[in-house]
Amino acid sequence: MSAPSRKLSKKNSSLDERLYDAAIGCDKGDVQKQIALGADVNWANPKSSQNTPLIAAIAKNCSPDLVGLLIAAGADVNKVNDVNETPIFVATFINNPNLVEMLITAGADVNKRDKDGETPLLKASQNGEYTIVGMLIKAGADVNKRDNNGETPLLKASQNGNNIIVEMLINSGARVDQANPSGNTPLHYAAFGEDTEINSISYDIIARLLIKAGAKIERKNINGLTPLHMAVECGKTDIVVELLKNGANMETTNIDDNQPLHTAVLENWKKIVELLLLKGADINARGVFENTPLHIAVFENNEKIIELLISKGANINAKNMDGTTPLHIAAKNGNKDMVNLLLANGADIHAKNISGHTASTVATNFGKKNIAKTIQRWPMLSTIAVMEEGLAPSVYNSLDLGSLQDLADYRGKAKDNRYRGGKRTTRGKRITGKKTRSNRR
Repeated sequence: MSAPSRKLSKKNSSLDERLYDAAIGCDKGDVQKQIALGADVNWANPKSSQNTPLIAAIAKNCSPDLVGLLIAAGADVNKVNDVNETPIFVATFINNPNLVEMLITAGADVNKRDKDGETPLLKASQNGEYTIVGMLIKAGADVNKRDNNGETPLLKASQNGNNIIVEMLINSGARVDQANPSGNTPLHYAAFGEDTEINSISYDIIARLLIKAGAKIERKNINGLTPLHMAVECGKTDIVVELLKNGANMETTNIDDNQPLHTAVLENWKKIVELLLLKGADINARGVFENTPLHIAVFENNEKIIELLISKGANINAKNMDGTTPLHIAAKNGNKDMVNLLLANGADIHAKNISGHTASTVATNFGKKNIAKTIQRWPMLSTIAVMEEGLAPSVYNSLDLGSLQDLADYRGKAKDNRYRGGKRTTRGKRITGKKTRSNRR
């Protein structure tokens, strides 16, 4: 290159940089000046992600007049930067409908992808920019186009609780059962989307919209989870109701062989447990390792749910694949209240697991000697409690301090729960165990 050519190149580069600086500073007058001096409106700044003056001006949310000036001077509305972002993608990202409309009018490609495979519609659907979504759809944006992660606009809108956009996409032909690589559909996303004060109701609306549009409610993801499993796990009672109303199968199992009822018990969602039982869920259904809901409730120390399951007829002596009963679990955990609750409702102290161990043996093996004694004394104490009227003082004198304390616990449990729906003793008392705080309702 000759010396004059080098000078000219340096001069043009300096002009281009000044135009870029004017654009990023939203200085309309200086932009006009640099264009008039011959600056290249499509120069890509190597020091700034190969952004053009047009992309830079949009990223800084400059006025439509300045953006229009660049377009009128020949700025390419489809030129991309080094991450393949177009001017309209950037305008969508900053949520500026006026600039989006201007770029569409100027011929912007509404389906061009960035390096992550995202289109402007995917970005607008994720961010809840429903005005821009409407513009893009009207301009011919593909409502079913996926990004590199296999997400569609409807999946993104459903995941983020944007019910207005979900409805717009459905009405524009979005396929309601398109799943991502994890097997999650828009209905799955509505079922487990994270609730906030703003969008908790939105997820309920989205679920209804999707179901009305024909979403398959029994579709499983790669973990064997249906939307019902997910709604139960996340405590979304209204969506659970909607799914059940539309025939969701309560006996479907995930990859752990657990049914929705097992999940509701595990997560301590008492209202959902009540709802599933009311709708006919199998209270003694076998899940992972052949555990029943009662096994899980005892393992999790969910006393209110244990009381509920017992009152609804749960098999208190059910054995899992290891021959373990709920009483074995309570004994191993060393939870005296739980042990007393199970014993008071008919737990078999003689039941053995596959190792031939009773609950008292398990308690002893795990260093819970007081629990073991409570279990061993139970037949005597329950008999005394039922027949105590008229007993001679010598009967009480024969009891050690631990036995007297267990007897007091038994009496208190019977008195406190006389009017609850538990199991009657021969004296007509209702015994279900004392209530404790529940973490979730």
